[in-house]
Amino acid sequence: MLPKISMLGLLLGSFGLLHAQEYDDYIGVGHDNGITVTSSSSSNGTSAQNTVNGFGMSQHLEDASRFLAQATLGVDYETIDAVAELGLENWIDQQYATEQMSYLDTTMMIWDHFVEGYIEEWGE
Repeated sequence: MLPKISMLGLLLGSFGLLHAQEYDDYIGVGHDNGITVTSSSSSNGTSAQNTVNGFGMSQHLEDASRFLAQATLGVDYETIDAVAELGLENWIDQQYATEQMSYLDTTMMIWDHFVEGYIEEWGE
C-alpha cells in the first residue's frame, strides 16, 4: 500500500513542474501580419481583411452582450449599445433604482386592459 501512495504522491507532485506551452501570438483581432485574405464579395464597402484584423470589433459591446444574455431574458441591439456606453456596474445600479412592480399589480393592469377592450367592443 505504501508504494502505491508514494507513487501517487510523486505523480501528483510532478504536475506542478509541468508548464503549458506559452504562445504569445495568434491569428485574428489585429494579429494579421503576413496574412492574405480573399473573399467572393466586398459588398457594402466591406473588406475580407476585416475578418482577421479586428476592425469593427468592440470589446465593450461584446462584454455588454454577454452580460445581458446572462442577466436578462433577451435584449435588442439598442439596449446592448446603451449598456456598453453606461457600463455594467452603472446599469446594475440603474436596475436597482428602477421602481418595482408586483406581479399582482402587473396582472391587474393586464386584466383591466382586456376588460376595457371588452367594454369598448361589446358594452357592459
